[in-house]
Amino acid sequence: MADQQERSSRTVLTGYVLAIVQAVFYATMGIFGKLLYATGLTAQEAIILRFLATTVILGTVLLIWRKHALVSR
Repeated sequence: MADQQERSSRTVLTGYVLAIVQAVFYATMGIFGKLLYATGLTAQEAIILRFLATTVILGTVLLIWRKHALVSR
């Protein structure tokens, strides 16, 4: 019973942390956009760069936190 309660509180804490991190990233999106545009990138190039960075970050998080195989046979 205590193990389940500990796991539940850890899941809630993880949810709060992820929500705060997401809010910080969303809030800084405009700042990074202005910096990217100041370098001379077009809107399309900035979006491509943003998506590539997101893919790398999420891929790294998946590789670190995964509990199951990404592909099952």
